[in-house]
Amino acid sequence: MTIYKKLVLFFLPSLLVCTTLISCSSTNGIDDYFTFNLEKSFTFSLSQNSSWAVRNSRESFGIDSADFAQNGTSLDLIKSIKLTKLTFTPDLPAFPISNFVDSLSLSANNDSLSTTQLLANYYGSNDSLYLSYADVANFLKNGDLKLKYMYHNTPQDLSYTAHYTLVLTASPKQ
Repeated sequence: MTIYKKLVLFFLPSLLVCTTLISCSSTNGIDDYFTFNLEKSFTFSLSQNSSWAVRNSRESFGIDSADFAQNGTSLDLIKSIKLTKLTFTPDLPAFPISNFVDSLSLSANNDSLSTTQLLANYYGSNDSLYLSYADVANFLKNGDLKLKYMYHNTPQDLSYTAHYTLVLTASPKQ
């Protein structure tokens, strides 16, 4: 047997043992976070001839303990919440939002923290929506998370339904 074969036969088992010991530890080394989507909606009204009116909806994002329980987690285990999809549907199909709203901003608002976080901007002139992908978990954990929207230039009172998807990252209940 050549010296190379002897070295391989000697070091190969040692290498496998070391690799196994290094890769196995008392902690798994990987966080057990998981993500899930929540699809929600809310309806909002825009008043005629407004000039950058600000409306605070008393509706929250609509997330409740049942949403958390259904996904095997709870509010205290939520790590992040991000808005990843948003569409607007008019209550009257003849009034698409792009024809009557110059711009609309959607923000998360928390009175107890006196803070606001921009979530999305919609521009009617080019029918464009820009999402901030901002994390709003702290807004929800620290009190009432409300939606605040600002808009401009509506020729009459209009109502729309915002359909949105939130991506939540959480730890599972133990």
